[in-house]
Amino acid sequence: MRRVFSAHIILVLFVVGVMVFQLAPLVPVIVSSFSGSSLVCFPPEGFSFGWYANIPANYWRALGLSLLVAGLTAIFTSLLGVPATFALVRGSYPGRNFIRGLLVSPLQMPQVVSGLVFMQFFFWLMRTFQIKLLGAVPGLTIAHVILGLPFMISTLGPVLQRFPAGLEEAALSLGASRWRTIRRVTLPVIASGIFSGAMYAFIASFGNVATTLFLVSARTMTLPVELFYAMEFDMRPNILAISTLVIILSAIIVRLLYNFMGADVKGVMERAG
Repeated sequence: MRRVFSAHIILVLFVVGVMVFQLAPLVPVIVSSFSGSSLVCFPPEGFSFGWYANIPANYWRALGLSLLVAGLTAIFTSLLGVPATFALVRGSYPGRNFIRGLLVSPLQMPQVVSGLVFMQFFFWLMRTFQIKLLGAVPGLTIAHVILGLPFMISTLGPVLQRFPAGLEEAALSLGASRWRTIRRVTLPVIASGIFSGAMYAFIASFGNVATTLFLVSARTMTLPVELFYAMEFDMRPNILAISTLVIILSAIIVRLLYNFMGADVKGVMERAG
């Protein structure tokens, strides 16, 4: 009994240590954003909300664009990734493993290389077919969706593999069509996997710098790229202020979505059981 208790204490300390290691870098950012100094310093000199009132308008535009592209990425990643995962997990056809490797290959490729590839491809489309995707929201979304698909497939695949086939067989035996069974039985049960994959794609898109750097223009600058340039040339506390707001907004959104999806999936599993 004492050995089990000691192992539990060690596990708790390890988890707490990992959380502290991950969250500790956020403390100087948040605290320094309230500095009364005109320069970034930690510990801050004085206390002021002035930098929150002086956040440049281009940061707000970049934040809105980042949220738009990340939201579109999560939606289209779900629309494309869910049927692709079904085909990879339940399909039986030649070349299935090759297609799986092709779809998850963006995870193995450095994002800088991905950015160069997308930039060259969009240049070719513009020269050949007059299709302007470089420096445009559709181009950013397409690139981020392709980079986000591996997250959906890697997250949803194991969930779909563990899905109890008896639930679908019971629905089919009671007269439900295949589409109705998938829509009313399968999708609600695997909703946690879909949600997780979409959230991974959203986060990867929202925080992407290396690939996005090659695809933006002055009118389509995302927040991470905007902050990247700002930190390179003019590091001011208003950068920390907008970063703090993004941290708080991200925590609120993730918590609300987690509570909503968690309660929904729990209810579905209870009804299914």
